Amino acid sequence: VSDKVSLVWEVVASNTAYAMHSTDAGITWGDTAALALPDAYGDDTVTGFHLASLFPYYDRHDRFHIAAALIPVVHDTALVMPAQIWHYCPANTPQWSRVQVAGCNPANMRGMVGMNATYACRPSIGEDREGGLYIVWEQFDSLNVDTSTSRLRADIFLARDEGDNGATWEHKTRISDRGPWSCR
Repeated sequence: VSDKVSLVWEVVASNTAYAMHSTDAGITWGDTAALALPDAYGDDTVTGFHLASLFPYYDRHDRFHIAAALIPVVHDTALVMPAQIWHYCPANTPQWSRVQVAGCNPANMRGMVGMNATYACRPSIGEDREGGLYIVWEQFDSLNVDTSTSRLRADIFLARDEGDNGATWEHKTRISDRGPWSCR
């Protein structure tokens, strides 16, 4: 739609995220801006990111969006769950909206998640033909364990916005078939 380009990145060691924007197809860039994170886990727990946590997107109206996977950080330790999928759009008030909380009873956790992963991670955001936003992500299943690796298997989930530029989201839907395989 336009020549807007954005970069987003996280610094895992400091649990911070940044964005940088260009309006001329990347020839020149604006200042780096820190993203204010949502209070996803309450006052006593730091909200952090994991690898491949941020996915930027411009919609057909040239509005900037980010799909993000957030995790709790307790005593400087990043936990794999409860992982949360969030949506960010600076045009919305509030700018952040929660899409999904993913976790399980720790007693059900019979295996580990894969390498460089959290319980719900690697979100992507897009738009359907009618202009509705959707976010897809991989989410692990604590009851579906690979017998050879003892790792949890993952499925792909989808959530659609309620037609309000991502301010609210429908309940998630599994879009991959559950079975003796992992969808990542």
